[in-house]
Amino acid sequence: MTWYDFLKDFQTALVGLIGFGGVIIAQFVNGWLSRSRDDALLASEQASIRKALLAELRVLKAAFETEFEPPDPTGQNFTLVPRMYRKVSVGLMDQIGKLNETEAEEVFRALATIDEYDRSLALISSDANEQHFSIPDRAASAFLMKRENLVNQLKPAIDVLSANAKATK
Repeated sequence: MTWYDFLKDFQTALVGLIGFGGVIIAQFVNGWLSRSRDDALLASEQASIRKALLAELRVLKAAFETEFEPPDPTGQNFTLVPRMYRKVSVGLMDQIGKLNETEAEEVFRALATIDEYDRSLALISSDANEQHFSIPDRAASAFLMKRENLVNQLKPAIDVLSANAKATK
């Protein structure tokens, strides 16, 4: 039996094996392309989430640092402290899990600190409404300590998001 006879007798089987092998190779290639596409999509979503959260945290940090003058501890006055509301991060809460573990932890810690800041100012204020807190001068040191703590809690989240935003450019 020659090669020609062998190929002639088993041509259907050989074509079937070659075709089936092609299908298997195509499935592997499609799987690889699909994973590559999913990885690129996730990286794009992470970059968008990172930049949005970074922008909001930077704006809030700047507002907490410079939005108002601290109370005068020697006077009998009060200072109006504007309420700061999270806007961007509220809509991204279900997306934060797409960030890496360190980023997500720092962001959640920063957001929880912002939320707690609002509640803690309500405890030391003499009056509060939807726009501001009235901080009496007798509570100036507590207010300044809470504000400094908040700003310090925002820094790690901003740092980790900034570092990873630069790394993904």
